[in-house]
Amino acid sequence: MLEKSQIPPEELKKNNPDIAPEKAFLMDAALMLHQYGTPAYRLERLMGRLAVGLNEKAEFLYTPTSLLIAFENGLHRNWLKRIEPTNPQLGKLIDFDNVLARLDAGEIDLVAAHQQIKTVDAAPNRYPFWATVLTCCVASACVTILLGGGVIEAIFAGAVGALLVGWERLLGFLLPHEHLLEITAGFLAAAAAIGVGFFIPNFDQSVALLGAIIIIVPGYSFTVAIAELANRHLSCGVARLAGSLVTFLGLVLGVTLAWRLLAFCRPVAPVETNPWLPMGATETYLLALIIAPITLAILFQARIKDWFVIVLVTWTGAAAALAVTQQQDAQSGAFAGALAVGLASNLYARFFDRPASITQMPATLLLVPGSLGYKSLTAFAENNQAEGIEIGFNMSFIAIAIVGGLLTANLIVPPKRIL
Repeated sequence: MLEKSQIPPEELKKNNPDIAPEKAFLMDAALMLHQYGTPAYRLERLMGRLAVGLNEKAEFLYTPTSLLIAFENGLHRNWLKRIEPTNPQLGKLIDFDNVLARLDAGEIDLVAAHQQIKTVDAAPNRYPFWATVLTCCVASACVTILLGGGVIEAIFAGAVGALLVGWERLLGFLLPHEHLLEITAGFLAAAAAIGVGFFIPNFDQSVALLGAIIIIVPGYSFTVAIAELANRHLSCGVARLAGSLVTFLGLVLGVTLAWRLLAFCRPVAPVETNPWLPMGATETYLLALIIAPITLAILFQARIKDWFVIVLVTWTGAAAALAVTQQQDAQSGAFAGALAVGLASNLYARFFDRPASITQMPATLLLVPGSLGYKSLTAFAENNQAEGIEIGFNMSFIAIAIVGGLLTANLIVPPKRIL
């Protein structure tokens, strides 16, 4: 722990002569929360509470690509920062929350807290790049099994999913400002699926392709956008919703280009598939459901000590969703699953004094209807307008049901922390 006397307030004023320590802390804290994947309705509430605690009058406006802070007094009245969206960082979010808790309890002063959140932010990722590649490979394979694919489809999806992670890194190095990932990834994955399907007659191209690109499909962003709109954060919700739609369109455009250019290799009619599984379908499904939450915990950079509770909450939500879906429909199942996830996450937050987001983010991801959004747009691309509209409405209703379940959980068991 840093001592209070290590970095005196005069040092901060010397480095930033026009910025008061309170304002500098609020700026950095809001920026870090944005980069760690905090939704608008949580970030603005938490930052408003922090500002009141520091006797600063400030307003915060969050969008997926920017952050605006308006102070009432001082030389720096307005602060605007352009931000590139990143993946959630659950491990850093816990460390950040711990610093805020110690500051609120008076264990450390503002200067020490500011230095500690900077240390948290500067820490490297908890898992190396090769672990991310391996995790994406396993995650794509598990999702393929959950979508009804067999071992061959799962192997294909895992291999292509891992290659797409490397392709994203290469594009970021060669063309960092072009945003070509979705179109090129859709094209490469679809071309690979067509190539494999040409040599393996019973290969389910649609399921294998969706499993391969599932790590890029913005289902979680779409659901968060609906949640922000439901919480009346209209500017951020609309912007995030539009960003999700553009990502969907980019993926579908790439897939459609591959279908058109390689039409001579695609089967005219859907091939009857018979997925090969080394064990029963139920056992394979359960195995994939066991492994999937761990991959999500790694992708979200969660701490190893939090894996167990993430897996437990994810299983709880999945079991509730599956049970209700079998008795009712997909929308009711999504509501039940989200309600179970919300209740379990809020109880975890209250008993262990941790942010509910730690378990809620990865557990909700298995419920989101990203695959339906992809299927809807590909149906339009193949001139199946009626099917596309039906699937699109189903996706919207499921997303709304998920948000409704989370909001109902907050009403039944209010979370102890804003995060």
